[in-house]
Amino acid sequence: MTATAVEIVPVLLEESLPVEVSTKLIERGHARRMGHLENYFALLQRQELYTNFQIYGEFNEPVSDSQLRESLREILFKHPILAHTIIPKDQPDFRKWYQSEKYLNTPYPLHDFIRILPELKLSDILINKQQEEYSDILPGILNEFESEKKITSSLLSRASCLRVPIYDPKRPNWRLLRLSPRQFIYVSNHCCSDAISGVNLFQDIAEHLSSSSTSSSFPREDDKNDNNTIFNYNSDWKFFNKLYDPITDKIEYRPKVKALPKFACSIFVKSYLSYFNWNGLPTMRVDQPLPLLHKQFQFQLLEFTNEELNTIRDKIKTMGCTFTPFLQACWFIAMYKCGKVFNLKSWKEWAIDIAVPSSSRRFLIEEDDNSLKEMYKYGSNVGGFHYSYLISSFNIDRSENDKFFELVQYYQDGYSKSYENGDHLIGLGIMMMDGIVQRKNIDKMIKDDYLNQTRAGVLFSNAGFFPQDESKKYHVTDLVFNQAQGSMKFSFGLNIASTNVNGLKISVNVAEGTFDETADFAHLCNEFKANIVSFGGL
Repeated sequence: MTATAVEIVPVLLEESLPVEVSTKLIERGHARRMGHLENYFALLQRQELYTNFQIYGEFNEPVSDSQLRESLREILFKHPILAHTIIPKDQPDFRKWYQSEKYLNTPYPLHDFIRILPELKLSDILINKQQEEYSDILPGILNEFESEKKITSSLLSRASCLRVPIYDPKRPNWRLLRLSPRQFIYVSNHCCSDAISGVNLFQDIAEHLSSSSTSSSFPREDDKNDNNTIFNYNSDWKFFNKLYDPITDKIEYRPKVKALPKFACSIFVKSYLSYFNWNGLPTMRVDQPLPLLHKQFQFQLLEFTNEELNTIRDKIKTMGCTFTPFLQACWFIAMYKCGKVFNLKSWKEWAIDIAVPSSSRRFLIEEDDNSLKEMYKYGSNVGGFHYSYLISSFNIDRSENDKFFELVQYYQDGYSKSYENGDHLIGLGIMMMDGIVQRKNIDKMIKDDYLNQTRAGVLFSNAGFFPQDESKKYHVTDLVFNQAQGSMKFSFGLNIASTNVNGLKISVNVAEGTFDETADFAHLCNEFKANIVSFGGL
């Protein structure tokens, strides 16, 4: 697919801007309206359909609070999307209003504003310094880590329940949780952030600490004894780059009319000829009490050393494939072989659907350098395809190596075609079409589609492989990507990240009620890992 820049039609600002958004902020490029994709992730929070995603990052050396503060100061000035907050509509109780019938029955084609925060302190970022707000969940996470001295499935389960409030006037849409002097968890509600953003933050902190000199690029005008403030907008505004335009202004997500019949057929297959998790609980909002929220998904963390990862990567490379379709094939075969997922006797259960998100930054058109991709390295800049595959094709034994890699190649070809034919963007692009945006309330459309539904397929997210330069003073040694599906209609979730230091980590989760016994989920994960070992040449 060849990306083309979207023709932008100027939209007049409303006569009265929100109090928090001045004309001067807009002129400086430090406030703007959200784009369509940014609004999608914001509505997941407005309608309480999603909790958070997390990136666990580990450094080779300790990072002090003062080092963290100065690193964030440098990074946020260069990438102000990290310093944004969203401005709610002017309503007395805007949180309830966004879920009211009055709001949900009215189209709002103009999205809410974002702006750079007036001020940001390290205590606004570090969850450890927000003990009262997170008193119901933080002690359990810290006690688990103190006991095990490492990331565990149980810790990931607890962390998936953390909430980062949207529309906070003093804090951004992400946090850091310090587990030790070297180990942190980046937590985001997905507003203007994605897994790549979380990884980039850890890598940029390491880069800054490795190359930092004694003098800052951005001298402070505030109290030199203040060890908490990261920035004060009034005194530091001149250091900020402009907020970039929404990526939907750079890449055309909206499908062409000729693509709609194929999309409609795929919806029919997902709705009437696919696997459904009839035993599981229907989807619900994530505003449940913590004990109920904690039970909604069960987690398993699978780990492979760097040596094992290298062996697998070498084997895949010799077969002319890439890592994500290899893991997808291993997973589908495990689902088939475990014998507890599919009803092979049902005449309606022919296929299973899988959504594979990935970065849409690949579609940005560069000119003379990589400045555009550098600009968009932070943000909710994602796409992805949502396909259905025949369940019968997963019946492959571990001895059938050639048959297995034919399946991997089939998935590989599908990935490549999705970048060319628009399938990679159509799922999100549908809700951006002019006729829908102008006539429908997007919050209501997504809420009605997500809530009180029977769960079905797989959300399969590979953040990627992130090589580290171990010769540098600071570098990242380990990454774990984790999230729960929330109200999204997937029974299974796989979240993957890897480095050349501590290897591959796969966080697998399953929705409550999918299996009768906890041991069945463990058996599925064991089958999956055994497939990776066998087909990966270990």
